[in-house]
Amino acid sequence: MDLITEVPADAYQTILNNQQAVFRLYHRELDPFQADYINVFGRVYVDEINRRILRFITTASQLDVSQAQKKLDATRSTIYTLRTILQECAGQPDRPVTCDREKLHQYLQTLDRNIDEFTQTTDRTLTLADAVEEGLAGSEPSAVQPQPNLVEEANSLANVGETVQDYRDALETLTRLETDLDQMESKLNLFLDIDPIILISPFRAEVQNVSLVPIKVTDYFSPAVIILLLQHLTVTFAALSMVRERRLGAMELFYVSPLSPLETLLGKYLSYLTFGGVVASVLVALVALALGAPVLGSWLNVALVILGVLFTSLGIGFVISLVSKTDTEAVQYAMIILLTSVFFSGFLLGLQTLWAPVRIISWMLPATYGIALLREIMLRGDPPTANVFIQLVTIGLGLFIVAWYLLRRSMTQS
Repeated sequence: MDLITEVPADAYQTILNNQQAVFRLYHRELDPFQADYINVFGRVYVDEINRRILRFITTASQLDVSQAQKKLDATRSTIYTLRTILQECAGQPDRPVTCDREKLHQYLQTLDRNIDEFTQTTDRTLTLADAVEEGLAGSEPSAVQPQPNLVEEANSLANVGETVQDYRDALETLTRLETDLDQMESKLNLFLDIDPIILISPFRAEVQNVSLVPIKVTDYFSPAVIILLLQHLTVTFAALSMVRERRLGAMELFYVSPLSPLETLLGKYLSYLTFGGVVASVLVALVALALGAPVLGSWLNVALVILGVLFTSLGIGFVISLVSKTDTEAVQYAMIILLTSVFFSGFLLGLQTLWAPVRIISWMLPATYGIALLREIMLRGDPPTANVFIQLVTIGLGLFIVAWYLLRRSMTQS
């Protein structure tokens, strides 16, 4: 059994106690990535439960509002009758005033009761509708039109006077009341037309990649594989070169020859750069043609970055070769460089995920620069970032000087 979920025993009582009910997920996962996945799964699982509960509450609220339509129709019917009575009480210029005061007060009481029932049914829903408008439309609270006070307007009709002007004022109040009811009905209908799912989840995200071509996983790792292979091959061959020549006695030929340490080192650089260039051409061709990885940028920029990585990697290899005593020692140093590059160059983990002091080690490796530059060229089509490329070449020049110094000291001592 991989995962056990414990459902809260009395969630309702816990919520009534003003506490959150807890779903507990038990696991024995050793892989930290899988453990993080379980944490994310738990949050998504609980979010979905919360969303369904909100949907149920919102749906119930909308059903309550739909029942208010009957009360609204009854209120309108009462208003229509009251209007007729008040018009009779207000009189007309061409006929005597007739008014049934008892019937008037009876319908005023009915109107007051209808308004009370209607507002009790819709007040909380209208408050929710105003909150939705304020939150989703980005309106200021003061910009949202306040709800009319129907109860206050109905109460103002309760003590209507007996003069013609009082009846006419009551007719105006009745007209305002009818207008306010129309406004509230319109807002309620808008609220009813919204799907409960939309109300509780009004937003969704759509991710669109604006890259020139869709990038697959193999495409993303292809530049890193090219750089890592080239660095390791170059470092290993350069690290073994002078150790073997010293073991086989070939270095003595350089010591007695008229070649200077600088000329000797330049010759080795040129030969291994040529070899590395051939290997790089084969690798890039295989990646681009066989795997179908995109090369959106300039091929000249690709060659320039690879040349910079080869040059800097050769510096590391020759320094290792000049400080190592045996082949085994040189190979071990080369393997340390490879493992460091795999974990800290951005090949497996992004540089932004590494601890800041560790990134210092990352930016000492040629692979870090090569991977970043080659991805930008191949996958984005951008030219190489100037300062990053300059840093790569600067490290290569520094290693060249160190290798020249070590070779010159070795030849001088011999």
